[in-house]
Amino acid sequence: MSTARTHKDLIILKVILASGLYPQVAIADEYNTSETVKEPLFHVKDKGFVSLHPFSVFTSRSELLTLKENEIVDPPIGVQLPRHTVLGTNHQLLVYMSLLETNKPFLVNPLRLPALPTLLLFSSSIETNSDLTHLVFDSWIEVQSLPMNQTDVELCVRTGIRIRTSWTRLLDYQLKKVLLTAVAWFCSRAPVVILIFNSPLWRNCSTCNTAPRNLVFCCFFSPHFSF
Repeated sequence: MSTARTHKDLIILKVILASGLYPQVAIADEYNTSETVKEPLFHVKDKGFVSLHPFSVFTSRSELLTLKENEIVDPPIGVQLPRHTVLGTNHQLLVYMSLLETNKPFLVNPLRLPALPTLLLFSSSIETNSDLTHLVFDSWIEVQSLPMNQTDVELCVRTGIRIRTSWTRLLDYQLKKVLLTAVAWFCSRAPVVILIFNSPLWRNCSTCNTAPRNLVFCCFFSPHFSF
């Protein structure tokens, strides 16, 4: 099994996973920072107050999901923040594989990612005001910044859009290359596939007998044969 050898490799792996999992994203409840909270809760687009799966690493190490002391910023003089709102430089969110619903909903296989870069790269829509102090992603996640940081926010948004465009082009190129490789591979094995179609194995296949048009799919996905 291949492993990430450098921090850059790890970032690339996270970007690839995030591009496949988004928009399955969860944001932390604002009261998670309270000392009286025993279990951190999260919100997804269509459901609130979702718990972490008991076997998740974040369940036993919830401190991984909170801001470190050096990432917390004191609000400027005269700026009043809502209660339980923390001003920070590295807010995070979770993308997850699935939502398991038993007696209560659980996030399954969550992956921790920096909030703003992830939203800038993968959100379907971005709405903002004129000074970029409010950014709304996919009509439900709002990111606020201080007015005095407008230049930094504008640079961040421009950089995010540029990286997003480059990533989309790279992804399209790789997918087209994989598709062409798959077509070439299939064509080179066409005689083998024809023999399979005429073999007793497929004539006796219940799927093929009931739905002949599914013969190709039966050929590729049957556990009785592999190329």
